[in-house]
Amino acid sequence: MNISFAALGHEECFTGAALKNHESSTNHDSKNLKNDWANCKSCNKHIGITKSARQQYQIDAEADNPYVLACSANLQKVNFENGKQSLSYKCKFSEEATILNFLVAKHQKNGLEKPKCKTVCRGISQARKDTLINRLRGIIPVTRIHFWNNLPVSENPV
Repeated sequence: MNISFAALGHEECFTGAALKNHESSTNHDSKNLKNDWANCKSCNKHIGITKSARQQYQIDAEADNPYVLACSANLQKVNFENGKQSLSYKCKFSEEATILNFLVAKHQKNGLEKPKCKTVCRGISQARKDTLINRLRGIIPVTRIHFWNNLPVSENPV
């Protein structure tokens, strides 16, 4: 899924928006901070990306394809945190983040199914193990050969 986080006609990177908020809360301005945001590489890159995303949105919105849903969102910042069942988003950089539960209700009630752990080591064939140990015996220190001797053996190595 491709999401453009720029409001139409309002492109600026997070750094530029943070500077605007900084200017409004203090008496500093960009001249005092010696930064020219019109020539900021990250701002220019961000503006280029948002313009191309907007053009792609126009193409998708005008296409008569029932499998493509194009909608414009007025989001400025979205945070996903690992292990959480919610995300936070802002429609303006200066406002507080809104928390949204994005899981289906049945998953919120029951929780997500944890992935199954592997209980068996993958291993290598016995012939390959013997060949490796014979080649490594003269090269590696004696303290390291223990790892290779304990390497798991498998009937059907991958």
